[in-house]
Amino acid sequence: MGEQMVHIALSNVIRFNQITGIKPPFPTDFDEPLPADMDWALKFLENSFDYVIAVGCCLRSLPSSTSAPGTFLRGRNAPTPMDAR
Repeated sequence: MGEQMVHIALSNVIRFNQITGIKPPFPTDFDEPLPADMDWALKFLENSFDYVIAVGCCLRSLPSSTSAPGTFLRGRNAPTPMDAR
């Protein structure tokens, strides 16, 4: 169960960092194995949600490269690594 929470937290942090370019306020070394004990996983998940909430306000000001001029990022319209191909 702890591994799934860490996976969710990492997914949140990675995606919102890719979209906004704003670094999370906590260390994220994705090359090292992360602890998966329940207490650590819950705290990391909580921190990831706090980060997403804090940077979410920036999404309205980022223009989407796949939308018409003057529109903004919405859901799946956000650029992904697949768009670079």
